[in-house]
Amino acid sequence: MLERCRSDLSAALRSLSRFPSLVVGPVLTLAVSGGLNVAVFGLMDRALLSPPAQVAEPARVFGGLVVVQVAMSVILLVDSVRCD
Repeated sequence: MLERCRSDLSAALRSLSRFPSLVVGPVLTLAVSGGLNVAVFGLMDRALLSPPAQVAEPARVFGGLVVVQVAMSVILLVDSVRCD
């Protein structure tokens, strides 16, 4: 069985080496989508979930932001419970 998998893998690699354009599209799509996912998550984490670093009492300055953070936490909690 291992020999069959190895021969299938080598045949697939030979086939892909003949048509490299079939590899470039999916690889670029995965790379760009992964990078965008990380960037958007980083922005959303910094904007909505993390308090400002320079402010000593963020709840006092950004009262509405605390409400948004609590709402997001509740949404994430409900979503995680629903998925389990």
